[in-house]
Amino acid sequence: MSAIVYERSDRQRRRQLFPWIITFFALIFGFGGVAWGAAATSYTDQCVRTVKANGGITLDCDPITAPSPSPSTSPAPSPSPSPSPSPTPSSTPTGPVSSIRNCFGDVKNSSGPIDQARLAACGYPTLASTGVPAGTALTAYTGPLTITTAGTVIDGKTINGCLNVRAVNVTIRNSRITCTGTSELAGVYADLAPSAANLRIDRVEITCVTGKRHGIWGHGMTVTGLYVHDCENGLEVNANSVVRDSYIMSREGDSTAHGDDIQSQGGSDVLIEHNTFAGLNPITSSIISNPDNNSRWTIRRNFFSAGALTLYCPENVAGGWVVTDNRFYGPFGNWQSDPHRPAYGFTDACGGVGTWTGNYRDDTGAVVNR
Repeated sequence: MSAIVYERSDRQRRRQLFPWIITFFALIFGFGGVAWGAAATSYTDQCVRTVKANGGITLDCDPITAPSPSPSTSPAPSPSPSPSPSPTPSSTPTGPVSSIRNCFGDVKNSSGPIDQARLAACGYPTLASTGVPAGTALTAYTGPLTITTAGTVIDGKTINGCLNVRAVNVTIRNSRITCTGTSELAGVYADLAPSAANLRIDRVEITCVTGKRHGIWGHGMTVTGLYVHDCENGLEVNANSVVRDSYIMSREGDSTAHGDDIQSQGGSDVLIEHNTFAGLNPITSSIISNPDNNSRWTIRRNFFSAGALTLYCPENVAGGWVVTDNRFYGPFGNWQSDPHRPAYGFTDACGGVGTWTGNYRDDTGAVVNR
């Protein structure tokens, strides 16, 4: 089953078909004329823009170089809204987590696994670094599936059912959840918890088995080291939430589904950091936002793939999003033979994002434009 899905029109998708062409010409001819007279040199668009006293401007731009980032030097932008509709980008983008290309490896179809060793070498979460830690002895969970006691801790359990969290300060860790109910909305459903839910989920595996329902649906939550798979939507992420260091692999269980690795019906102050998005087409996206009700999201150092388009930004929210140092799986098109490819392009409606820097294609290293 699917919650509200914010689909974009075919026209909007097609307009994103060749965003890299803009980058190609911009890098050849320079920005604001800074490259004229230096035919052998191209420049990045990460220029420092300084307003002069007389109203003019100066641009300080660095020559283009292949990105060679380090995981320890990634910037830490604030999720608060930018004070200016045209914020000045950093003069030195750090780029994605690694400069290695083709991080999923050579076998990338539904019958062959992603190359986990190569993904690890690229610096992204893998099946080994997420879900239940190796060697953990699990015991059967015999507690209630509806959690109403504040401070409940579930640790080291096999849970054959879907949890409904309605209390604050609940922790679920080092456990495996198999959600196969016919009426339940999610493996962990916490949207009815108090607003200050403070739900903690760490090193948990969640499967919906049949490609239906959500893995997690909630607000006020911190999710780390999650491995979620075979759900229509990996997560429904709402206000005041963090998703970090996780492996998210949604798929659609039937032809009426509209799957997303992460979707949101509304909610601000969200951090999505250092995750592997490995969903299988024909899902809709790695992340799809509400067109009107998602402010102050920070999305950084993730590996994105698949979708009609990979990242759907909010159409009607001016600024306030920070999207930086992410890697986008490419090329797009022909997703039937490679279900990790986006069908139409990488982004939709991302022109209003407050900060957009250091976002690159996995296959070529080319800049991905908003």
